[in-house]
Amino acid sequence: MIAGSMRCVRPNNLYLLILCFLWYGYSCPAQAAQSAERQLFQQAREALKHNQLTKFNHLYAQLEDYPLRPYLDIWRYWNVLDDPRNDARVARILEAYADIPEANDLRIRWIKALAARQQWLAVADQLTQVPGTFPDMRITLLSLWHNGKKQAAVKGYTHYWRKVNKADGRLKMIEQRWRKNGHPTADDLWARIKRQVKRGQWKKAMKTAAALRASDRKWLRYWRDVQRDPAKWLPQPPQTKLPQPYMAAIFDDGLRRLASRDVLLSYRIFQHHLKPRLAAVHQGRLMRKIALRAAFQHRLEAINWLTSLPAAYQTDATRTWPARLLLLHHRWRAALAAINALPQHIRRKETSRWNYWRARCLLATSQTQAARKIFRQLATERGYYSFLAVDQLNSAYHIATKKKPANAKAIRELLSIPAMQRAREWIALKQQNKAYREWALAMHGRSQTQWHAAMILANRWQWPSQALRAASRAGAHDRLDIRFPMAFADAVIRRATQHGLSASLVWSVIRQESLFNPEAISPAGAIGLMQLMPATARVIAKNFPQLGRHPDLTVPETNITLGTAYLAARLKQFDGHIPLALASYNAGPHRVRQWLKATPFHEPELWIEAIPFNETRNYVQRILAYQVIYDWRSGQRKRLSVLHRQVRIG
Repeated sequence: MIAGSMRCVRPNNLYLLILCFLWYGYSCPAQAAQSAERQLFQQAREALKHNQLTKFNHLYAQLEDYPLRPYLDIWRYWNVLDDPRNDARVARILEAYADIPEANDLRIRWIKALAARQQWLAVADQLTQVPGTFPDMRITLLSLWHNGKKQAAVKGYTHYWRKVNKADGRLKMIEQRWRKNGHPTADDLWARIKRQVKRGQWKKAMKTAAALRASDRKWLRYWRDVQRDPAKWLPQPPQTKLPQPYMAAIFDDGLRRLASRDVLLSYRIFQHHLKPRLAAVHQGRLMRKIALRAAFQHRLEAINWLTSLPAAYQTDATRTWPARLLLLHHRWRAALAAINALPQHIRRKETSRWNYWRARCLLATSQTQAARKIFRQLATERGYYSFLAVDQLNSAYHIATKKKPANAKAIRELLSIPAMQRAREWIALKQQNKAYREWALAMHGRSQTQWHAAMILANRWQWPSQALRAASRAGAHDRLDIRFPMAFADAVIRRATQHGLSASLVWSVIRQESLFNPEAISPAGAIGLMQLMPATARVIAKNFPQLGRHPDLTVPETNITLGTAYLAARLKQFDGHIPLALASYNAGPHRVRQWLKATPFHEPELWIEAIPFNETRNYVQRILAYQVIYDWRSGQRKRLSVLHRQVRIG
């Protein structure tokens, strides 16, 4: 094979040929063959999708050694699971390809088909082989019932009913037994009511409450009144008894609503009207919530409320927010004392954060030498607080890429793993999520050396999302070229320029939002590189008619086009302040406006430190630090303190 490859190149290209072989495990002609097989595979997939079985079988026969051929075997039975004559074949496919992630998807579909045919023994057997919880709880309950585990089915039905699932006639016999056993209990009813109230389904909640005692129904009417006007109704709870957890949940909901408008009134009502009705455990929990809400609004009263909480109700948040509030109000000596009093586990977990602010306190209290010593220690690292420390010293950032030689043996070993071969093919076919499932299978339990090899492979395959993840697992923290990729450069630079943005800022947002995975989908439903919600994207897309009314957010060019437009709009909305725009991108413009009412954006570092949401605070700080590194990679030398300032938006 090597000799054959040598004939197609000039002698001075021999080194490149050998490198090609070491990197990918096959020669140039083999790569061409692989490319042809990919085309055949895609044609076979399309033929199967359109039920062109003769064409599919012809193509399938030509893919005998292709790594993704098992997927065709799995998909062959995707839409014929209703026919019991295929069961034996499906079982063999699942056994043969048990290590392929897509096989589990086939198993789930097959279980649903078996349940529709009421083959409960087969359902029970297959359920034992599904990792985690089966997605359809009804099938699990029916399997338990029909296989003689009726008590377990009845017990499981409690969870099903409490989640406000729709009635299902197939579960009627389980529900009847459940009701004969004394359900729904008061706990069942209140659990269901709380879910309905949370969804704003008051009519349904009142209907559920018909089974409660009359005195309990008074509490539900009180809850509805509290939601309408918490200031008026919170101080007037019914005099009848209600179990503590339910009463605390109602008070908590009302206090939260009132505290968003008037936290001091919320505190007074709690102290004078609600606290006496509660046990100590609920008193502590509700007081903690009120105190933290006051802290999030940057109220100095919160310091005493938080520090006076009993030890049992102290958390990391209650211990750190007094220090933040003291910093925000320039009470440097008190802030220094509060930081020094933080428990060791907090100081260890967020060493850079609290060391930096400790140094700032020292600097503000004329302890310059002690402050500079801490700044110098921080300046040897990389990160938001380290860059701030460097700016305090007016010295140079410690940013440099360091490369460790690739381990050719480890790379070959990884390439010999079938799951890794399949991952490589899915990457070549631009199916990152399918590639990731195979990658996770191939890399499970691997050593740091193997993760370093995986980092090299992912980088060579132009798969930045996994390359930078692998760099972290490999401990390759100085591979800044891999950890901060400049992927999708044409689209990023073009759209950033169009909207007057820095390309470094756009790359930083993409890195934080999706780790450069175009197919990323968040639990909330945000999609693609810049994690846009579909509804938001449709509004922005009105300015880009070429993208259509329902743009495909998994297409990098489309996502970057809309994402940069949205980011530029947020920057314009907040007068060119990057930290405010980023906070808005993460938490929403309305929340940022609320935070600005509490504290104007005059001192960026302090304002960012006092962002109420941990997620948003870390989000803003990470992206600003990433932008420093991306600027460095782009040949610029912008300081973090510069990024805190106002910028012009074109």
